[in-house]
Amino acid sequence: MGIEPFKHKQWLSLKASAGSGKTFALSMRYISLLLSGANPNEILTLTFTKKAAAEMYKRIVDNLKKLKNFEATQADLKPFLDELMDYGITQEYMRKNIDTVYEKFLKSNTKITTIDAFLNSILRKFCWHAGVSHRFEVITKEDKDNINNTFLESLCLKDQNLLRDFCIEHNMASSTLLNLLYGLDLKYFDLNDYVDDIPEFSQSPQILALARKIKSELEQKTQSKRAREIIKADDIDTLASSTLSWLKDGSEYLYFKKLDIKYLDVAFEALREKMLHYFQYCENNALKKIAYFLKIYKNIRHNNYSNYLSFDDITFKTYRFLQDQSNMDFFYFRLDDKIRHILIDEFQDTSIIQYKILEPIVSEILSGEGRLGDRSVFFVGDTKQSIYRFRGANSDLFDYASRNISKENLKFNYRSSQNIIDFINSTFNKNEFFKDYIPQILPIDKETKHHSEGYVKICGISQDILGFKENILHNIQELLQAHIDVEDIAILCFSNDDALMIKEYLALKNPSLAIVSESNTRLNQQSEVKTIIEVLRYENADPKDKPLHKKNILKLSGRKLDDGVDLPPLNPSQPLSNYILELMNTLELYSMAAQKLLEVSCDYDDVAVFLQNLEYLDIDFTQEAQKGIKIMTVHKSKGLEFRYVVLCDRIKGENKSGEKILPFYEGMELQRIFYNYVKENKCNKTFLLRS
Repeated sequence: MGIEPFKHKQWLSLKASAGSGKTFALSMRYISLLLSGANPNEILTLTFTKKAAAEMYKRIVDNLKKLKNFEATQADLKPFLDELMDYGITQEYMRKNIDTVYEKFLKSNTKITTIDAFLNSILRKFCWHAGVSHRFEVITKEDKDNINNTFLESLCLKDQNLLRDFCIEHNMASSTLLNLLYGLDLKYFDLNDYVDDIPEFSQSPQILALARKIKSELEQKTQSKRAREIIKADDIDTLASSTLSWLKDGSEYLYFKKLDIKYLDVAFEALREKMLHYFQYCENNALKKIAYFLKIYKNIRHNNYSNYLSFDDITFKTYRFLQDQSNMDFFYFRLDDKIRHILIDEFQDTSIIQYKILEPIVSEILSGEGRLGDRSVFFVGDTKQSIYRFRGANSDLFDYASRNISKENLKFNYRSSQNIIDFINSTFNKNEFFKDYIPQILPIDKETKHHSEGYVKICGISQDILGFKENILHNIQELLQAHIDVEDIAILCFSNDDALMIKEYLALKNPSLAIVSESNTRLNQQSEVKTIIEVLRYENADPKDKPLHKKNILKLSGRKLDDGVDLPPLNPSQPLSNYILELMNTLELYSMAAQKLLEVSCDYDDVAVFLQNLEYLDIDFTQEAQKGIKIMTVHKSKGLEFRYVVLCDRIKGENKSGEKILPFYEGMELQRIFYNYVKENKCNKTFLLRS
């Protein structure tokens, strides 16, 4: 079976805004590949959340069913048939082959998964080549806390004082520094490579003298309060912590343009050069100290917790493994025979490291010749939806990866009403970061019916947290008074702490209000389930790691650390579900969550496979948990849809210091590491003055 589809579709990049039919387009692309002769196990489909992967699989199955029952549902299938025709697949050809394709898909081991799960599977397959134990475990919050505590306990008094002084100097909580060290560990770059050799800085008096001279000249030229007060030259710390856009732009600065101060350009340039030297010196000192602590942290972690890997660790381990050319050739030789088509959803959230791992596969596919049924590449993305920058996502990669392939845009918004679409268009049209923004359009068949529907309400931001929470409560009450069902309402916020704060406040003010949050719906977040998982990890762990797991089991089950508990031995020959049931009886774990875990375990025999898959299963353990107002972070809401949304600003305000370590790339290559030294300003000053 095989056909000759449109050539321009073989390598395709698709820009798709929220509600534009992205999932439909991707699922129909997948089905078109099946109808073109591709085997399901040769199609790698990657997305960024478990929900999205599950939704993609379900959508493909549902669409295949609709096409299979073509005669009964013919009136509803025009969009499906049009999409297939765009790939050169006729209605007659589809009807002839759909039964075979549908049956083959259901029997196949499909590769529709998250990018984290895909990289996890790679590292497990090649663990011995990558220097990783096949028993490595995906790290939990408890594991991370244990690593950090062990690191702190290992520090001598001198290093404890050094760490304390560093945190005080940089206005940084010790937990922030620990998170920074954890994030830097196992990165693909060596921080020491980016520590410059800069001589001792001794030009603070000259800097202040120059700044005060410019300030004095400005005060003589204008009465503008903003222009007169923009330069804060009381001392070097005050100057360094202030906004320095005026120094970057000089006489062309917004509030200086109308003043005749071109003669100060030489002074601006001299001050700019000295301030750059100052920031480089501060940055260099900070990086040296971080590199010092990082060395200790790495040793502690690698000596005591080498089998505990985060998803970032897995990514970087895989990347490092593939830096060896012999490993790379071996890996891609084995992989190339199994992957002939690649579909990447939410491409704007791909990190540079993730793409560097995938790039050889993509390049190999792009270099091949043949029909669409032989090889193909399909990217879907939307730069304005990039929300994984904290994990190294780089939305510029979408344009980079799409530079030599066909590009299309989905312009219709099928999800929203006209008022909401108008608000979206006006917002992004005014945003200078989205100069190539293509306005969304309401589909023609919805224009009359939905033209005036939908509403957007913008509330003023309260200056205090209590006022902010009261504002949220007021908006929820308005919706409930309008007889809106609680299941149709979602509250989106920026952090888990914000979500917890909102949940507690609403529960206090309205105890009868049904509320759904991740903490009360996710199966693997329940305390009894965590206990069972920890026992399974204990049974599957290296002997040296077992004491740590034993402590965690006692802690999670509410027992004292010196309590004795006889765990039943794991017999590999018995069904996993039997062991979990025995475990539940031994530890007296009888909650609905534990029962649900027992039910899920019936599908597994191998403990390692069960634990691995449990990381990716999105299981709500009670139907009742779904009936209420949803409270979640913006990240958790990705790919979901709600009728009424209350979008909250940052309750505690934005972290002014932003990310501390800022990698700077040119194209795909890392050029430099900046340290965001100044604590009171989001912009890294070294980068600002360099650019």
